[in-house]
Amino acid sequence: IQRVESPACPKCSYPNESVYHYPIRCLADQNEREMLQRSIGTQGTVMTVKHILACRQNIPHLVQYLNDMRRFETTFGTFPHVDAGDEDTED
Repeated sequence: IQRVESPACPKCSYPNESVYHYPIRCLADQNEREMLQRSIGTQGTVMTVKHILACRQNIPHLVQYLNDMRRFETTFGTFPHVDAGDEDTED
């Protein structure tokens, strides 16, 4: 992961971008976040990072959200599709 010059969110200028801010609070990503909420079934409730990561079935939706946001594309490229049923395997 590359170090950035400022901790501020590059999309909304919130002073401290964090693991919480990016998927949950960034105002610049409201439409995409609503799609993520519909996908993982939290529409109408408070979505939390814990809820997103607690269920393996949510991971493909999170990966799609990250790809839609293109926030990490410069550093990591496009993340590959993840099947919620894939088992962890050793190469």
